[in-house]
Amino acid sequence: MLNTSMSAGNYSFILTQGETFNRVITYTDINNNPINLTGFTGDMMVRSPLGEGVLIEFSTTNGAMVLGGTAGTITLSANSTTTIALPAVVGNYDLFLTSGAMVASCLLFGAFEIQEAVTT
Repeated sequence: MLNTSMSAGNYSFILTQGETFNRVITYTDINNNPINLTGFTGDMMVRSPLGEGVLIEFSTTNGAMVLGGTAGTITLSANSTTTIALPAVVGNYDLFLTSGAMVASCLLFGAFEIQEAVTT
């Protein structure tokens, strides 16, 4: 869970090449009540360690991020065909939500590790 009483949270993701990646984050207030994300859009880019390029993008525009409205959930998804093509590297990401009033906020940031698959 991510609580609105804090500044952007630092969280590390780990993805293994070839896996179906599916993570659900619940955005809550100080009392653990879900934040209504109706009317929001979201974007999360994972970049290589030197910031050279985008490795993978999760957004409400490309369908890899789904916001759960009144449930306050943020679902990030990538299929195995997408993840098998990613390089094994530790990159960085940030996750932004933008309200219907066009107010953008960074919710999360941190490391995004892509582990090499042993079994293919």
